[in-house]
Amino acid sequence: MAWNDERVELLKKLWSDGLSASQIAGRLGSVTRNAVIGKVHRLNGGAGAAERHAAHGNHPPPSMKTVRRGRRRPDPLASVWDAEILPMLEAAPEMRAVDVFDEIRRRHPEICQGVRRTVERRIREWRASKCPAHFGSTLSAPMTAENQSASIGFTFDFLRAAHQGMTQIRNLPERAQQHASIRDILKLCRSGPLGKRNRALLALSVVCGLPISHLAQYPVSSRASLYRWKQIFLTFGFDALVQSPSRLKLRFKDENISAAIFKTLHEPPTLHGFSRTNWRQVDLKRALDDKGVRVSIWSIRRVVRAAKYQWRKAKVVLTSNDPDYRSKVEHIKQILGSLSEDECFFSIDEYGPFSIRLVPGRKLCAPGEVPSVPQWQRGRGTIIITGALELRTNQITHFYSEHKNTGEMIRMVDLLRRQYKTMTKLYISWDAASWHISKALGKHVEFLNGWADFDCAPQVELAPLPSRAQFLNVIESVFSGMSRAVIHNSDFKGATQARDAIDAYLADRNEFYRLHPKRAGRKLWGHERSEAEFREENNCKDPKFG
Repeated sequence: MAWNDERVELLKKLWSDGLSASQIAGRLGSVTRNAVIGKVHRLNGGAGAAERHAAHGNHPPPSMKTVRRGRRRPDPLASVWDAEILPMLEAAPEMRAVDVFDEIRRRHPEICQGVRRTVERRIREWRASKCPAHFGSTLSAPMTAENQSASIGFTFDFLRAAHQGMTQIRNLPERAQQHASIRDILKLCRSGPLGKRNRALLALSVVCGLPISHLAQYPVSSRASLYRWKQIFLTFGFDALVQSPSRLKLRFKDENISAAIFKTLHEPPTLHGFSRTNWRQVDLKRALDDKGVRVSIWSIRRVVRAAKYQWRKAKVVLTSNDPDYRSKVEHIKQILGSLSEDECFFSIDEYGPFSIRLVPGRKLCAPGEVPSVPQWQRGRGTIIITGALELRTNQITHFYSEHKNTGEMIRMVDLLRRQYKTMTKLYISWDAASWHISKALGKHVEFLNGWADFDCAPQVELAPLPSRAQFLNVIESVFSGMSRAVIHNSDFKGATQARDAIDAYLADRNEFYRLHPKRAGRKLWGHERSEAEFREENNCKDPKFG
């Protein structure tokens, strides 16, 4: 609503009567408190608000009080300011506030660390009272070697004011006010990124005639960088000084640098004097420095990442050291390739011994549930399973043993000979454990073959696996599936309960493959780690469930 003469007169009367701006706005109507305050100030409507309230005997609001309230707490510097701090500053005006505070705390340990800001503020106010009112009159005078050290405190205050955006162009020297980039310099001093802000402070100091030595102590940057920046500023201008570096010629994109890094990376660290088996970035940088290749750790990291190098843990690969590995494997493949319907091939091995107790494993957990297993437990028994897997029908025969020895192998051979007595020949394959290749076992097989025709029993032929080639033993995949399904996450009360669970699992497996007759490896039971099939590239042995 527009102000007319009548409303203006009413405003002056209410304002002189001591009413607040909010009350006047309510009396006038259709006007805000801020509008009333603005109109009063434009009209210069009489005395100030605080004096107006005092004339009418009212207490002005806290925002209108003209007298600053006194201290509510004791002055922590009352005993040392006049007696020690002021003499110290008068003797050395360039002394930093933090050095003054450290000296006072050394003399008076009872002064707490929280007083530091108070000391800095009072020293800043004291120096401001000692300096001229306008910065321009101070910097207009030439700065000589005699007054440079004496003005370092004033230089710090000026740079701090530029940081906080308190420096005005009108307070700068004439030559600084006329500089073409002075507004951009002050803007970056106040709100620019750190790198550009430091360069802007250098430019402001140069146009105002401040010595570079003071900036190095502020600190803005090293003395060498400051002189380099000054040369760029004086030669190319302020825009070139704060221009971002070009990203086209980065060191990590240099092919020569990359080649030198990977050449050194592929060499053992011991060749360069480092007692390590793998490289660290700091060691790689030192090795490159010794070769004369100057590159930063940041560039080394970018080169390695650009080549998609990654840290990976080496995988343990099962291998065999049998000199007859090839001939033994070819013999087994030949047998399996020509296996007839009246012949059987058995893969035999033992599982265990394993202790009956609470066994850890993977399980489906509810939200918040964290399964745990005690590290130390008392065993409830021990089980060893001796099993034989027939690869043609995928049927497994097993029993429980007290020990792993030749006697148990003889027992398994006799059991298979009776169970498959209608067959003409049984091939038996196992790993190169000592009780699998004993002389007693070989003599027993020769004895059985001598009586085969008289007993109407099948012939028995041994087809041993290469030494340390348990990964080719096909029954290992069945044992891994059994362990995953029955043993892990189990808490059997005793060996009898464990045997019943194992018997039920193997019986179900045999029944499944009896109803769905398949050769081993064509149809999986569902829990085996790999196909139960004899292949050279197959790894039937699972270290987690062995």
